Amino acid sequence: MRGLANLLGLGGVLGMLVSGTASAACWAWPSSPTYDLRWAVGMDSATADDDASLVTDNALLRFFFPTKCAGTYGCDIVEYSIQWYSGSWQTFTPGMNDTDPAGYARRAWSYFYDHNFRATVCN
Repeated sequence: MRGLANLLGLGGVLGMLVSGTASAACWAWPSSPTYDLRWAVGMDSATADDDASLVTDNALLRFFFPTKCAGTYGCDIVEYSIQWYSGSWQTFTPGMNDTDPAGYARRAWSYFYDHNFRATVCN
């Protein structure tokens, strides 16, 4: 019974993180374009294990949020939306539906360079 209670407790915590209600661990990051080319080309000055455009967020978030992302595991973007030049917004989830819509081998967050965006960041 104790194992079931622990499992249910973990499920509750994970549910809070996914739903965005765990404000102590996650926050909203609305932003105008960063004009930081590292988002577009995947260069993040990280070690070899993290030096690819598919995991750029961890090292770059340490740059944008040095205090909040200073821990061992840094921070991750768990969801983000990009405002296209037409004014419409499109929402992406890393690893699920966020390959670059233009067909390049990078994540859609490459458009943080020159588009308005909103991201949910968790540490």
